[in-house]
Amino acid sequence: MITIVLEQGESVVSTCGREENERYLLGRQDSLKLLSQLSDCGYDTFGKDDMPELIGELQAVRECVGDRDRCHVDQIIALAVRCQAGNGMTLTFTPFGE
Repeated sequence: MITIVLEQGESVVSTCGREENERYLLGRQDSLKLLSQLSDCGYDTFGKDDMPELIGELQAVRECVGDRDRCHVDQIIALAVRCQAGNGMTLTFTPFGE
């Protein structure tokens, strides 16, 4: 499971995750520049400037998954929108439970 963590500075603002979400978040096609670089053994952190591209990639993933997974992708997109709107926020994808 990949856990997505929205942080402001050193404080965790929100998290989300779903069992087996690595199926559609990891190993995606190279056309999804940011998602194709996610690690299954480390932390990948994105800042405000990355959010427009990340949101676009997540929207593309959303179109390729079923209803239950689509709801989870919507949660990730909502965290990305919050990250984009906030100051000093980051969005981290990690396979480690947070």
